Amino acid sequence: MVFRFYSLLSTQFQYLSLVVGFIALCLCSSSSSFADEFVGSDACQACHGEEYKHWQQSHHAAAMQVANEKTVLGDFNNAVFVYGGNNHRFYRKGGKHWVHTDGPDGRMADFEIGFVFGVRPLQQYLVEMPGGRLQALNIAWDSRQLSDGGQRWYHLYPDEALHHDDSLHWTGYYHNWNSRCASCHSTNLQKGYDITTDQFSTTWSEISVGCEACHGPASKHMQWASTSDTDKSTDTGVLSLRDSGQWRFVDGQAIAARDDNERPQEQIDTCASCHSLRSELTPTITAGKPHHQQHTLRLLDEPLYYADGQISDEVYVYGSFLQSKMHDAGVVCSDCHDPHSGDVKGGKETVCLQCHQHETYNTARHHRHSEGSAGSFCVDCHMPETTYMGVDPRRDHSFRIPRSGLSASADVPNACNGCHTEKSTEWSMDALSRWQTNIAVNGEHVGDSGGTGSADVRFAEARIALNAGHADAFTLLQEVTTDHRQPEIRRASVLQQLSGFPSSESLSQAHRALRENDPLMRRAAIGALAFVPVTRRSTYLPLLRDDSLSVRLAAVPFLAALPVAQLSDADNALLGDGIREYISIFEQQADVPSMQLNLGNLYLALGALPDAASAFEQALVIAPNFTPALLNLADVYRQMGDAVSAFRYLTLAAERADDKAASAHALGLHHVRAQESKQALVWLQKATDVAPANSRYAYVLAVALNTFDQRAAALSEVQRALLLNPVDPQLLQLQRQLLAL
Repeated sequence: MVFRFYSLLSTQFQYLSLVVGFIALCLCSSSSSFADEFVGSDACQACHGEEYKHWQQSHHAAAMQVANEKTVLGDFNNAVFVYGGNNHRFYRKGGKHWVHTDGPDGRMADFEIGFVFGVRPLQQYLVEMPGGRLQALNIAWDSRQLSDGGQRWYHLYPDEALHHDDSLHWTGYYHNWNSRCASCHSTNLQKGYDITTDQFSTTWSEISVGCEACHGPASKHMQWASTSDTDKSTDTGVLSLRDSGQWRFVDGQAIAARDDNERPQEQIDTCASCHSLRSELTPTITAGKPHHQQHTLRLLDEPLYYADGQISDEVYVYGSFLQSKMHDAGVVCSDCHDPHSGDVKGGKETVCLQCHQHETYNTARHHRHSEGSAGSFCVDCHMPETTYMGVDPRRDHSFRIPRSGLSASADVPNACNGCHTEKSTEWSMDALSRWQTNIAVNGEHVGDSGGTGSADVRFAEARIALNAGHADAFTLLQEVTTDHRQPEIRRASVLQQLSGFPSSESLSQAHRALRENDPLMRRAAIGALAFVPVTRRSTYLPLLRDDSLSVRLAAVPFLAALPVAQLSDADNALLGDGIREYISIFEQQADVPSMQLNLGNLYLALGALPDAASAFEQALVIAPNFTPALLNLADVYRQMGDAVSAFRYLTLAAERADDKAASAHALGLHHVRAQESKQALVWLQKATDVAPANSRYAYVLAVALNTFDQRAAALSEVQRALLLNPVDPQLLQLQRQLLAL
């Protein structure tokens, strides 16, 4: 695919001379002066034997391995697993491991297992496919003990009969190792994607997550280690992630405090590179590099997180941990986890008691459970588990107080009912209420029923009010945004929602956030400013000089449509630099459909419709059912006057897209524009059937019904939608208008 927009840039921004290739080179280079060559973990063993021994026993060491008799845990003795009406068989042939399963064309065929992926509590298997692709089977091996329900084959999507053309089929993009998994399961991974051939030439320095994945390439360290002590420099040649801080109990406090040493931010950033839900902005992950310089971290968006910030979808750890009092106090990963084995220090029984006084917290007086029973350990109440991939429980790292009251007011879980599944929310609320009447530790109640006042409750209330369309939602959002008791990730997640409330107050709050130190706040402020007219955005051009790459990239689409003829030469140069950097970064991730979507949207903002179409089409080469690309491509062709192509892609979206509601809605709008009332109402109705709580779909359907002389049906639809969205301003206004007719 050739992007024609470069020629457009050269005429619009004639003062720019930076070569895109030079930008890419700068961005790809390691930030470490010592970065040289990778030598492999075995080279570390001689001097770091104990650490090496612990690492060998870790999940990192087994993150990916060549499939052989030693590494394969699954039953390949002609084991048969029935799924989708087919017998999927796992067997051995010629000293290799094979699977007989449905391939990319839907036909049953034989595929050799090339690699194993992971070890416990499940192991997946990778199959080499054309184009250099490795694909992960979605029939996985449950490697838990038989007594725990393991030692069996199971499907990751047991309730769905996935066919070969489904996005989640093992041969599709969402199970592609090269793009989706590889960078965090191997060391020094280079994807090697060629956009012109849609093929990968993926390489690694070490097949698993080795020492250099966290400490950086070690060739110069090996040179340093071989020199005499008198000649050694202070630069050891690798990144040290050691935490020199100490935790001490002072002034009779029951919780230890960190001493004056600063926390090792490089350690958190290194772990967060993989233990977070984020988009990669650089082709290679560099150990120790600031997180926001090579990733865009997902905020606490629903349905990834519940309204109160608890984990819902598989978001890993970092976004959860950033919400915690532990993070605020200076806790780092190695305070709780052995950095080489990955094990919890002391196990779940004692890890928290390193800093939380035993006599105060490890008693029935505090946890109200029998000693040693389920519910008596800190993690049971403050780090509840959510199971992903069928068998893999992950603990929430926000370390929150159980809030049963929030479960009563919104669809959020709580730790009490997570264990006491047979009890009601009201039962747990009553228990917590009774406990807090006379039990307090350091001024904090053991639990509470979700009353107002605490920062985490106010955050949840703001999000619940926003979701329900309550009249006080804006006020609550403002309170959370300006409340510095709140973790920045919560404030940022709420701040971005202010774009839906255009006002001078929203503008002021966004401007204040742009001056904050945390890149999350500055990035969210750009989202909050979406209501600012394009003609008034030139004052935000300095955002393109922000220290954080993630902030600069967020600013580019926000500023791209500025009228260049009205800008000074310097401003044109700055904007051109920003656009080129954006294109360079996103083209480096050309194998990711969402990156192609972002490129296409940028070209749309610039009026470069052919380039936008090319980017959206490339996204569909990678993921044919990618809803946003299908719908945006249809809209591009509509703008280009090609109604036939627009309708073709809308029809494709309705047939195969992942988001059926959005696809039906878009097709309905097409028929509205064509004055085809019958077809329009069929598709608009289908959108509301699939997503009945979506107020926008309901509003458009009601307007269409009224336009096509069905006022009574329109009023009925508005009243139905108001039951789910009682204070939605558009629906209320439309109801008044319909009643007045």
